[in-house]
Amino acid sequence: MPLRLGCVLAGLYAAQGLVVGFICSTFPTVLRQEGVSLWLVGLSSLAMLPWALNVFWAPLVDRFALWNRPHRKSWIVPLQLTLPPLFVLLGFQLGAGHVYIALVLLMLAGFAASTSDVAAHGLAVDRLKPSERGTGNALQVGGYWVGSLVSSGIILILVPTLGVEGAVGLFALIVGLTVVPVFFFPEKGRVAPPSRVTPGVMVFLRRPDALAIIALIFLFHLGRSASMTMESPFLVDMGLRSESIGLLRGVFGVCAGFGGSLLGALLLHRMDRYRALIAVMILQALSTLVWWGVAAAGVHDFWILAAAFVFQYLVTSMAIVVILSLMMDRCCSAQAATDFTVQYCIGNLVQMLGGAVSGFSAETLGYSTHFGLCFVLCLVGVAAAPSLYRRIQRHPVPGPLFPAASPLASGGTP
Repeated sequence: MPLRLGCVLAGLYAAQGLVVGFICSTFPTVLRQEGVSLWLVGLSSLAMLPWALNVFWAPLVDRFALWNRPHRKSWIVPLQLTLPPLFVLLGFQLGAGHVYIALVLLMLAGFAASTSDVAAHGLAVDRLKPSERGTGNALQVGGYWVGSLVSSGIILILVPTLGVEGAVGLFALIVGLTVVPVFFFPEKGRVAPPSRVTPGVMVFLRRPDALAIIALIFLFHLGRSASMTMESPFLVDMGLRSESIGLLRGVFGVCAGFGGSLLGALLLHRMDRYRALIAVMILQALSTLVWWGVAAAGVHDFWILAAAFVFQYLVTSMAIVVILSLMMDRCCSAQAATDFTVQYCIGNLVQMLGGAVSGFSAETLGYSTHFGLCFVLCLVGVAAAPSLYRRIQRHPVPGPLFPAASPLASGGTP
């Protein structure tokens, strides 16, 4: 894979990790430290809504360029350049105690970042050859972990020293630097992809392989996400202090996640897609089994818990590299950003569902039974994956010029 392209992908997904980490960790932490009520702190999660909804405007990103420049860059560059001034303004508003204005600015930043992500997905699918997707997705996942570590860790550490305005200003500068590789990247191709298809979500959903893809993504994410959501509450109820949990997740977990992205690329170089998929799904099941063992035995030893986190984040990162590569493989070049975003949003929704039901499960059944059920869900995914994978591979990915009136586009059998 060309070095320039690798730098672009790493930078774009580092920007995504920076923004998501700021929304999910830094912003609510600063609000609470300023004495803001919990209900208002909770409202900050609305800034994540564009990542769940951007599938609805992804076809516009596929269909149009913002100006007469290379298609993907025409979206990425201006949207990324709006982020630093938005965050600078946000920092000043936070420092002045104008929480509602800061929240509006955060939601605008979320919209810009999530839309830029759609174009970034399209750029990755456009430019990565199938043999390069393991490495490309490892750079994406690794970049995301680095960005998340900076925004949810380093920036928070600097708030007492630099103040809210200074720390958020430094954050804005770092976000701005991530666009530099994209700005100088020579994207090739037309302003818009040649096609007789009008990009749209339904074009993907009417494909004969769509249901099997959705089922595979659902089973891939459900058990793991339900397990991971309840791990921190489990540790809190065990009596661990917040700084210990932060060290386990924010240091051991993130570092393991970065290493797992590299192992995911290595796995895809050594195995075909099918064997890599089954391998990481089995490993995901084992990682939930570890947490069942921890809960059932009532383990309190810090280093055993650290090992459990390292194993899980290592496996999770490997698995994400594999599933992202499979998702790219199933994208039509006529609407690459739309196809990838549909699959990506399905994954996000499944993880939200897993997180939502996990609280009820753990509360009703207890932690050890909950983690045991998560293990069973992972095993169901492992059992169903071979059949689903064969069904998916039975149908070729549509080419860039398939007509909208073809049987494939209208939901028939090719």
